[in-house]
Parts: sequence; C-alpha cells; structure tokens
Amino acid sequence: MGDEPEKKAGGRLGGTRPGPGVDPMRPPSRIDPGKRRLDRAVSVAIAIPTPMERAAVAKALIQAQCTVTIVDAADDVRDAEVLIADVDVPEMFALIDAVRRTRKDIGLIAWTSRRAMVERGLSAMDFDRCESIDRKARISELVEAVQRVAD
Repeated sequence: MGDEPEKKAGGRLGGTRPGPGVDPMRPPSRIDPGKRRLDRAVSVAIAIPTPMERAAVAKALIQAQCTVTIVDAADDVRDAEVLIADVDVPEMFALIDAVRRTRKDIGLIAWTSRRAMVERGLSAMDFDRCESIDRKARISELVEAVQRVAD
C-alpha cells in the first residue's frame, strides 16, 4: 500500500495534472479533432439531427477547411459536394432519396453505428460516390472519407 500513488479528489492520481487546455471536469470527447487538412476546400452538407454530434462534426470539418452547411431538407443541399447523413435515423432516407433525385453529382457519406448493414443498402442507392463511416470513428477518418468522396 505504501508504494501506490495516493488518489486525490476527482479520481486523479497524486502528482498528476491534466495537460494544457484540458478541463478536468469535462469528459474526454470520443471525436478526435485531429490535425488533418483537406487538399482543397470541400463544400459539405451535414444532416445529423443530434445537436451535439452535429456540432462536433461541423467544427472538425471547418477546422479541416471545409465549407459546412447544416441541412434539414433536400433544398438546403444546393452547392454541396458531399452529404454526410445520419442513416441511423429512419427519416433521413427521405432526405437522401430527394437529394439523389435532384443531385446525381453529390457524394454521400452514411454516418452510422450499423456499418455492415448500411453498406449493403448503399449499393442499392444510385450514388456514384458513397461510403459509410462508423459514428465512433476518429474525425480524421471522417475527413479522409470526405476527401475520397469529393474527388
């Protein structure tokens, strides 16, 4: 017992401190903002209904030099090159279908927690450029997917 470091309030070990810019009262984010930058500016439409997830994804894409638009309807997509849609929400398929009918040139990233099932469904959709990404993926992986789908 004498060799074990003492525990302090908040569960930290004695003698340790959070790094600069770390709020010890805030839990760590599962989204890693990364330092990834795109080769060129890409216009991205985000259709993620959960405010916290939508904000985290938008912030990371802006840091990667994307132009970001939050969309609720197909008409909002306009000039976007890539649509990131939360396909775990059943209502999202109506938006995706409306976008597909009006914008054959747009790329789709299906953001999901059920990737294997979604990938089978993506093959039935008529998008030239699409892929799925796990909603727990690092943000750098999402940025790389945006780059692939936009090119």
